[in-house]
Amino acid sequence: MRIVGVGVFLTTFLFSLEVNSWEELGITQISKPPSEALVGEITLREDSILNLTTSANPILNQQYFNGDLNFEGAKLLLINLDVLGANRDGNTSIYYRSKSNPPVIDAFTCGKMQGNEGACSILIKINPNNMVVNHLMSIQSGTLTLDQNIALDFQSAGKVRSLFHTGANNTLEFDGGFIVDLREQEGEFADPKLKGKRKVALENEGFMKVNTYKKDFDVQIYGDIVSSGQRLELNLLTKDSVFEGNFDIGDSPHYYSYNDVNLNQGAKARINLSFLGTTSPAPQRFTLNLQGKSNAILNATLCTA
Repeated sequence: MRIVGVGVFLTTFLFSLEVNSWEELGITQISKPPSEALVGEITLREDSILNLTTSANPILNQQYFNGDLNFEGAKLLLINLDVLGANRDGNTSIYYRSKSNPPVIDAFTCGKMQGNEGACSILIKINPNNMVVNHLMSIQSGTLTLDQNIALDFQSAGKVRSLFHTGANNTLEFDGGFIVDLREQEGEFADPKLKGKRKVALENEGFMKVNTYKKDFDVQIYGDIVSSGQRLELNLLTKDSVFEGNFDIGDSPHYYSYNDVNLNQGAKARINLSFLGTTSPAPQRFTLNLQGKSNAILNATLCTA
């Protein structure tokens, strides 16, 4: 996935449907094991535009969704997001599974066949309106896998705390391309052990993978990563793939917290790595693997409690 210019990218699509809530895309209820919990399912058959507005009182299936999204015929979902409010936890979510939701496995797919990762795309255009963008997608119960290429496009400079979040023991996997550029945004993620604030692209307290199956998708992250979960894996495997930002490894209650960054085929990284002071005896691990003429600049800091 290469989105050189969003305007050029969008001219290749003719949008057949434009709606103002997840519900208007058409939601059916399906049951999922092991608890047979009812979960929403959307089947997208044509390229569509979804206009969303965040508020202080977000409503399920209106502002945010927490089920399956199946692309069957569609190649692109364009989400226009106006950030005009946040809930009492400061979240501006468009996908959210709370701790009270049953822990099911949800999936955003490209067609019915397996192996279609990267065959469709979701582009999220964000108008921050001087609000703090936080937990755009937050998985606090269960698993979400996304086969789509995911790209974010901020329409103006704004404030970002954290975009993609997993809670403890939960999983978020990006199986296609992934593009997030926060260089023009102001960071709002604060922690007593951090010097300054972060603008966090990935906030992991459980399991998180980017380019899960290690395919030749472009992964471009200009922003920070905060990880205190069991595993985070970032795979940069093309010449246009890059990660530039802080990588902060925090306090984890789990034994063996793995954080792996893999570069190949000329991918690049510039990483400010910090091991934050920990109160847990569990070791926090970071592995940087360079192959295929890839290169990285790594600055590492060990903080004491």
